[in-house]
Amino acid sequence: MREFRLLKHESGAYEILPVGWSFGALVFHMFWAIGNGVFWRFARFILPAFLGTAFGMFLLETQVSEPLGTALVYISAIYGAGFVFYFAGVAFQWRAEQLAKNGFDEIATIYGSSGHEALNRWALSR
Repeated sequence: MREFRLLKHESGAYEILPVGWSFGALVFHMFWAIGNGVFWRFARFILPAFLGTAFGMFLLETQVSEPLGTALVYISAIYGAGFVFYFAGVAFQWRAEQLAKNGFDEIATIYGSSGHEALNRWALSR
């Protein structure tokens, strides 16, 4: 059984979010962030990795700064990969915070093997 958070908007719309790790956010991180409304928050953290890699590649072209460029590329790659794993762990939490900003309130924590089953269990318990 998996834990889910049920959020409801005052207009009557429901959103059900799993709690914990997101495999989709791990694999499709940037696209997941765009599709779930957390891209700008995601971009704030991943941008240093992109900029560090780009600057490191520039330094690799110069003979004098080649060791510094190599180190910068490695550090940026490690930071970027680490952030993607971190993002996979907090993606649903960030989504819930974004929904709360848009007027959703958490009304229940429910359990089920899927979101649909958890929502059915919650509906039957009311």
